[in-house]
Amino acid sequence: MPTTDNFDEVLGQESTVRINLLTQASSTKWEVIARMTTEPTFDVERAKEALRKRQIIQNKYANKHAIVLPVLHQNAKVWFKHKMKEPWKQGTIIHVGPQPHLYIVKGEDGGVFRRNKFPVRRDYTENDNPRWSRTVEYLYNSDATEISRIPNLSADSQINASP
Repeated sequence: MPTTDNFDEVLGQESTVRINLLTQASSTKWEVIARMTTEPTFDVERAKEALRKRQIIQNKYANKHAIVLPVLHQNAKVWFKHKMKEPWKQGTIIHVGPQPHLYIVKGEDGGVFRRNKFPVRRDYTENDNPRWSRTVEYLYNSDATEISRIPNLSADSQINASP
């Protein structure tokens, strides 16, 4: 067992032995060592291709139910969430951008919020969407002939219900 006085001497002997072993190695051994450290042991191109295919499959299933959200404009009425676990609130977009899908929304209570596209949805009320403001008169003329064509399901079921 070396003492602390002989420790430097022992280290010197070990490093000398290592150097001797390395210098005694033939050129072919150096080529093998160099090849082992520089060349990969597996096919990199094949691994890249397999990774790309796996990412395509993951993307296919991840985006299966994804939809493109409609573009919202300034002064549009919207529903937005102040916090994710709270109910939706009504507001108006007062500014759009500069980052993509960034909206500054002013709530009905006067609060101003910065939101991205996810927690902001367009407000489909009667005033904004004329399709939903249709009345029965719009769908059917006021003529008795038009209204008489509407099937009366309750009357039919009463007739068929009797024994």
